Amino acid sequence: MMAGRKRRIALVDDHRMFADGFGVLLASLRPGYQVQTFDEPVAFLKRLEAGETFDLIKLAREQEHMLPQ
Repeated sequence: MMAGRKRRIALVDDHRMFADGFGVLLASLRPGYQVQTFDEPVAFLKRLEAGETFDLIKLAREQEHMLPQ
């Protein structure tokens, strides 16, 4: 890992309590990681569109129902 730069993880899951809990667990196991949770895929996509980058993205498998038609 580059000095001074935290690795960024995005968790996208419509189950907010799961995403938040998993995020806290990951952050506690890896202090050099910054975990951002999203309970709406559209909010996550907007952040990507704005130029944010992540080293790892964990997307819940069953998110299709949440995407705009």
